[in-house]
Amino acid sequence: MLRYRRYRVFLFFAIVVLFALYQFTFGGPQWDTGKYSADYLRQQLGLNRGGSSSTRDSSGQDQKPLELDVPAREKEEGTVEPPDLPSPPKPVQTLPADKTTKEETSLDATEKEESGTDQGKARVVPGGTAPLVDIPYEAGQGRLEVSPLPSSGAIHWTKPQQELFPVESTIQLPSGTPRPLPKVQYDFTGHDSALGKRDEKKAAIVKEAFIHAWEGYKKKAWGEDEIRPVSGESRSTFNGWGASLVDTLDTLWIMGMEDEFKTAVEVVEKIDFTTSPRGDIPVFETTIRYLGGLIAAYDMSGQKHPGLLSKAVQLGDVLMGAFDTPNRLPISYYYWKPAYASQPHRASNHVVMSELGSLSMEFTRLAQLTKEPKYYDAIARITNAFEEWQNHTRLPGMWPLNLDASGCGRVQYSTATKQVNGGSSLTVIDKFGNEQGKGDAEKNGQGQKMIPIERPEPFKFTPIPEGFVPLKKPEPFTFTPGVPGKVGEIQKVDVKAGEKEMPPEEQRQTQQGAQAGPVVNGTNPAGTHVQQEPVCEPIGLASQSQYGREEFSLGSMADSTYEYLPKEYILLGGLNNQYKSMYEMAIDTATKHNIFRPMLPDDKDILLSGSLWVQTFTEESEKPTTYRLRTSTAHLTCFVGGMYGLGAKIFNREKDLEIAKKLTEGCVWAYDTMPTGIMPESYSIMACDDWDDCKWNETAYHNELDPGRETRFQLYEQQIQRWKDAQAQGPTTEVKVKPQETADPSAAAKKGGDETEVQSKAKRQLDIPDPAKPVTKESATPTIPEKTPENALEKAIEDPSFHIKKPLTHEEFVAMRIKDERLPPGVTLLNDKRYLLRPEAIESVWYMHRITGDPHWREAGWRMFQAVERYTRVEFGHSAIDDVTKETPLHKDEMESFWMAETLKYYYLLFEDESVVNLDEWVLNTEAHPFRRPSVETKAEE
Repeated sequence: MLRYRRYRVFLFFAIVVLFALYQFTFGGPQWDTGKYSADYLRQQLGLNRGGSSSTRDSSGQDQKPLELDVPAREKEEGTVEPPDLPSPPKPVQTLPADKTTKEETSLDATEKEESGTDQGKARVVPGGTAPLVDIPYEAGQGRLEVSPLPSSGAIHWTKPQQELFPVESTIQLPSGTPRPLPKVQYDFTGHDSALGKRDEKKAAIVKEAFIHAWEGYKKKAWGEDEIRPVSGESRSTFNGWGASLVDTLDTLWIMGMEDEFKTAVEVVEKIDFTTSPRGDIPVFETTIRYLGGLIAAYDMSGQKHPGLLSKAVQLGDVLMGAFDTPNRLPISYYYWKPAYASQPHRASNHVVMSELGSLSMEFTRLAQLTKEPKYYDAIARITNAFEEWQNHTRLPGMWPLNLDASGCGRVQYSTATKQVNGGSSLTVIDKFGNEQGKGDAEKNGQGQKMIPIERPEPFKFTPIPEGFVPLKKPEPFTFTPGVPGKVGEIQKVDVKAGEKEMPPEEQRQTQQGAQAGPVVNGTNPAGTHVQQEPVCEPIGLASQSQYGREEFSLGSMADSTYEYLPKEYILLGGLNNQYKSMYEMAIDTATKHNIFRPMLPDDKDILLSGSLWVQTFTEESEKPTTYRLRTSTAHLTCFVGGMYGLGAKIFNREKDLEIAKKLTEGCVWAYDTMPTGIMPESYSIMACDDWDDCKWNETAYHNELDPGRETRFQLYEQQIQRWKDAQAQGPTTEVKVKPQETADPSAAAKKGGDETEVQSKAKRQLDIPDPAKPVTKESATPTIPEKTPENALEKAIEDPSFHIKKPLTHEEFVAMRIKDERLPPGVTLLNDKRYLLRPEAIESVWYMHRITGDPHWREAGWRMFQAVERYTRVEFGHSAIDDVTKETPLHKDEMESFWMAETLKYYYLLFEDESVVNLDEWVLNTEAHPFRRPSVETKAEE
């Protein structure tokens, strides 16, 4: 029975709670959610953005400030206040331009700056917030888009007081008077003088295209790394230092735009290379674009802008931190922040070859200009490492695309006697048990130590009796407190007592040593654990793996390493024959194994450069090393024509000049053969076995396009045979089933319908019916097999009505591939149909024009420019396109800095006077930045 007096307190409390809930939930007009929103409370507390003390609620009435003393929340004892966390990054999206309201104050700008998002611009924020501590991970991405950080939170690189791995002696620049090198550029004087003069009309058209792209960059992305030429948005892809600005300086000077050049220099001189919103620096890309651009602009402008050289020194010193490794080989992606840079680190064991071997020209020229040999020392050690390994790769003369630059080999432990604490002598024993100093008489024929052991007692077999064998019950477990246990017995241990009875320090060390220590021989009274030495075996450059496949190529991931060998020789005035010997050895190997002649319908005599796959196997497999030429080429590989031509002139290799012409002609052919007149990013083609005997074989070409025709018809015949077997077996034991009611086709006819309509509906409702036994009104007793198919495929094959589609014939399949994939004659596969505004093809065309003086190259270059200009020009510049085989390709809204720095520069120089960037006075880096060559009258270090 419920007693009212006993529970009246609880009843009263429940009534109060219900009343309070009702007031807060259904309180009436005085509780306005809009009035007490987060924005309203922020304004009442003095945090309103507009700075006004009054505002309006949702009803439009003026509201006075809330004058209440709000006490601070009391902190509970033992609790820790969490730190303020930054706002999470916003998702990547493109927002329409939004006009700033008048009420917007500096607080809005601050919040936008902190969030990394500006009005009317799209920003890309890498997923998640940045870690508090940079991860020392030796890998990265050359072109990585990041969002700028607020200047207040910027971290700056600081120059270390001393290097962690200083060099014992610095390698000096070659000294002496430069040698007179052979002429590179064609002598346009005489009857061919017109060929070397400026083509006013075409040069002006190319310059107008450059101005169009430059103005778009100035208007929409001034000072940023890149512009999106379709949308007009900016991108920060190379550390946010203004890659397009620095990369284009020398192009402005070459085209005579000196006012624009001076304006750009003023901005460049304010760049701070000691900080970046990006946590790592891609050393290769930064060197060729930024460092090369600064040095070239300084040289091209007559060395009249010392601020450019000052910035080059600042950037060079930052990059020098990447070389502070045990073997002095640089880290490809250098984490520059002091927290990481102050710690020891080494180069990666997974390095792209071109990222390591393409730093020599920029650092050499910086050393020449500053008279500071440390910059040359940095790259000279890389060259020495490549030279040491060149004859020991799987393809002697060339290097693989990926390599190990860590300098850390697998440790080969010696057997030397070691001294440990207490003067005890320990001798390390190898896996065979050998000790140093033991004679061969104590070892077996395999070098293993012979240790006599006692023979075990012979094994006695006890037969198991038949039948049931009773087992003895185990003795009951008994425990007596205070009595120590015995070996093999289980005893209960008190936790607290166990903590007091811990083994002594010496005993714990001995136990650890028995588990993890090396095998030793000798006395060790102290019981000290002797750990294995975590020491690297010093090595030079090496393969990533002893076995497996490696790729050797002149193209992507290797290109500029080979390109810089003759150019570095030129830049040093011919005083270092190391680069000459390395280049000639590499080119001889590449000509033999990588260069091939494609098979074309018109028997066109051109050459292309492919890649060689070298496969090695383990010794146990006893398989020989295999070599396979991969006849795929890419736009990036088109630079080889210019490289072959330059090397032919400098090193007097006349045959190489003919190869250079055919290699360049191969890239011009790739432009001409595409529907848009533009070469794709990469493609595959058939190769002839012999350069001199290369006749078109249409049968072989069609077989290459349809390599699986035999397999295709075999599968078809197998399907037919399975169907025939199923038909031959027929239905097995049949059973009677209840008559099934079916629709009468005549009923539809009586109502004006069609009999086929009713039948088709019945087929959709049934599960693959049997047309041999149609479901009709007369089929009163249908039969079914006892065994039903397990799956739909088996059911369909057993169904006589199942239609097996006959495969295309060889001729039909080939015709379909050529049509659907839009394959030009001779091309077997378009690996990548994009065009990314790359310069390599026109680069080689320009070299051929300057080296040979043949007007053919200007004509070919003009066709190439017209096609590129027609399909890539957009509102704010020029955009990469998605497919060069389409009549109307899509724009990818990307314009990398090399479009203005390289591609348009080469097009312009092709029609400019031959005295501008004369190849006997200048040498260009891989980003088309001209460096002044040392003259015979001056010393090389000057």
